[in-house]
Amino acid sequence: VELATRVGVGADREFLTHLWLRVGALYNRSAYPEPKASGDLSREDFYGVTGGVAWQKDRTQTALGGFYLYSSPDFLVEGSEELRKSDARKVLYGALLTVSYRL
Repeated sequence: VELATRVGVGADREFLTHLWLRVGALYNRSAYPEPKASGDLSREDFYGVTGGVAWQKDRTQTALGGFYLYSSPDFLVEGSEELRKSDARKVLYGALLTVSYRL
């Protein structure tokens, strides 16, 4: 097991009164080393971006955002003629809606 570096950055900017734009990016490194032999654990690093807008009316704040995550996992394909790395890719995306009431 190795150190798992994780980095996240974000920005929040009010560009009109009570209207904000939010963006971010992330990197999540796997704690496992690159597989070299059959039976080694897989390694998976994630990269992602986020974005959204938020607005406030009186004491209610509403936000709508989205995210996109990408990973190219390293694992060895067993049962093939010669041991090789997989060409698999993972993508995860979605949207979130939040409503909060400020006391």
